[in-house]
Amino acid sequence: AKIVTNHPNLLQLDVDSNLRSTAQFLRDYCDLTDSELATVVGSNPSILGLAVDGNLRPKMQLLTNVLEKGTKQGSSSIDDSDVKKTALRKSILKHPQILSLSTSNICTKMDYFDDIDVKSNTGKSDNTLAVRLLATAPSVYSLSLAENIIPKVNYLAALWGWPSLSNKLCECPLLTLSMDNIQQTLSFYNMTGYIDLPNKEGIENAGNVRSRYIATSLYNRLLPRWNFLLKEQERKEQLLGVLAVKTDDTSRAEATKYHLPSSKTPRDKVLLPPIHLLAGASDEVFCRQLNLSLSEYTAFKEEAAPRLKFNSQFELWLKTGRPIDMITL
Repeated sequence: AKIVTNHPNLLQLDVDSNLRSTAQFLRDYCDLTDSELATVVGSNPSILGLAVDGNLRPKMQLLTNVLEKGTKQGSSSIDDSDVKKTALRKSILKHPQILSLSTSNICTKMDYFDDIDVKSNTGKSDNTLAVRLLATAPSVYSLSLAENIIPKVNYLAALWGWPSLSNKLCECPLLTLSMDNIQQTLSFYNMTGYIDLPNKEGIENAGNVRSRYIATSLYNRLLPRWNFLLKEQERKEQLLGVLAVKTDDTSRAEATKYHLPSSKTPRDKVLLPPIHLLAGASDEVFCRQLNLSLSEYTAFKEEAAPRLKFNSQFELWLKTGRPIDMITL
């Protein structure tokens, strides 16, 4: 009922010559199961109104030809047609809406991605950026080239430089993120000391932040972990003070593997936790490697994370570096 309500034009199509034949074509060409076909049609009902021979078949052939380039290696023992269908099926199931794009739209974006490969000096390879994005992040093809993709590519190229851009974009589907998301996460790494963002004097090196770390959730991982580390650091500093007053001996204080920047920390004493732990590790590994209590961190995260996203202090922190007051959240 919802499909018909949102796409009333489907009622004008003949069941046998249009709807059933189109659905059968999609099932056969992509080797879809009934449940997978239902998912594709449910996500993109308008495809049932597309002509098979005039639209879907040439588009499917284009996508198959492109994806074939990335499946040549290691497929000699498998039927070639099965490899092609598997690659196409996976791509369409990830983003059925790609079938509603015109072939010219798709080709224009492929040409643009090929230009990135040229600027990145990736050499001659069948597994191009266009191929890898179609296979791993096909939703990128539904984004506006002028208003969405190009601004993000230029921004990231300014950070990393063109030579490494193609490979970094393939490591993680960064182009599916919003510009605000990318900029806020990079601002976090800038404020915490992991990178130096571009400034008026020139562009500093930000190459140590991998694309997967930029895609890490700011509000569900980075901010809770950073603020918990600050909380633990303050607790340990207080413990050191108490021990110094009572015994004039700080040897019993807990060992720490980090020292975050704060108003009490001299610049030469800052020791950032490895970025792969902060951004890439599981909660268990993060806590174990940094001598933290997993149960205490989990409780802190559950209590604080939902409110961090809506806390105006974060925007102030990005601009001024003023710590977020977790007590008044």
